[in-house]
Amino acid sequence: MRMLLLATSSLVLMIFPVTAANLKKHELTVAASSALNVSNDEVDAIVKEMTRIAQRKDYGWDVPCADVEFVRKGNVISSALLPITGTFEDVRNISNSIAPRPNVVITLDAVTCAGVRAAGCTQVDQEPMVVSLHPTFDGTIWLHERGHSMGRNHAEGEGQPGATQPEQFAKRVMFWQVSPRNFGLNANECQAFRETIFASVVSTAAPLIAAAELAPDVVKNNTIGLTDRAYQVVVLPWLHGMPVDEVNALDQNDLSSIRAMLAGSPNSYWPNALSVLAFRGDVSDAALINKAINLPVAATIDGLQSIEEKQAFRALLSIKIRAPEALGILANKTQNGQLVDQLKQIATVPEAKNLTKNDLAADALSKSALRGLALSGLPSADSIVRSPGSQTGAPGLTSKEIDNIRNLSGSVKQFGLDRTLRQMQ
Repeated sequence: MRMLLLATSSLVLMIFPVTAANLKKHELTVAASSALNVSNDEVDAIVKEMTRIAQRKDYGWDVPCADVEFVRKGNVISSALLPITGTFEDVRNISNSIAPRPNVVITLDAVTCAGVRAAGCTQVDQEPMVVSLHPTFDGTIWLHERGHSMGRNHAEGEGQPGATQPEQFAKRVMFWQVSPRNFGLNANECQAFRETIFASVVSTAAPLIAAAELAPDVVKNNTIGLTDRAYQVVVLPWLHGMPVDEVNALDQNDLSSIRAMLAGSPNSYWPNALSVLAFRGDVSDAALINKAINLPVAATIDGLQSIEEKQAFRALLSIKIRAPEALGILANKTQNGQLVDQLKQIATVPEAKNLTKNDLAADALSKSALRGLALSGLPSADSIVRSPGSQTGAPGLTSKEIDNIRNLSGSVKQFGLDRTLRQMQ
């Protein structure tokens, strides 16, 4: 069974009328870790964006699905059982024990899908889909993953950069890479959303959501000082791991703009930026990665009411959790054993808790440090990679997570880091 993941122009605004009797409504039961405190309002905004993208004709070749709508069913399920991040298999298995059973599970900023950290992961023809949070791109990512649930594979041109592909491939919802406006659907994709293959897709006589109530198109402008090429690499969610070719194409001006952004105030684009700088930078960039690891973050999201406050908290958490993997990439590129020693320390439960002040976040940070050790490929990391749980006391390491860590290390040692990351695309 194939598993598919989402590696995160001019508009022709047209909303087509539809009779209520033909409406196909996707009822999404959503669950997330209690540590993320995802609200009904946040999910409602995302499903409205899904509906807007599906119903509207954005390009001349785009087929509007005017009779398809996405809605939240029930309150968002907040569960302490669900991890902040993890492997697709583990997140799915835990979600299957929750009642009512969700068909959408939210993680922080990525899910490990077939060994790759991806913005989303879904088995074709199956529920649930596992999606991560990427403000302004959530509607596209969720619709893409729901497309996999409904039986659709990726659009043509998989593995090729969107800039090299025709618009009718690269701007499709089901393209393997995210761009600022992956809004298009073809006739077969639109028809897939009409199929009632799950109980969550219902035919209803309820009125279609009014066009005026749909989420507005969010223009994703570069306002953070990055060069255009750096912006395309850093800001867009990675659906299939790091886009190695695009990262290698960055020049020193691009890298300088990334360093300047990381020297300023934290934002939601830092996680990708840290990995890019680790891959292309030098040992002096360890200071910026360590700054990210040591960012102060509240112990809990509880008490934060506004969406903006919650997004800022989650961004800090994402930065801290992704930073150890960047440190591992830099250790490999610079063959620096001191960075491995630092990762060993972060991987221990006491240090992870000291850095996060939160048990669920500490678990995720410890596991990220283990992935960083695997990415380093250095002999001094081997003992922990071979037996990660016993060496670090990392809580709840599943057999799937242990296998992923060992396989990642083996690939780096056999093929090198560049080829390993490229194979993950």
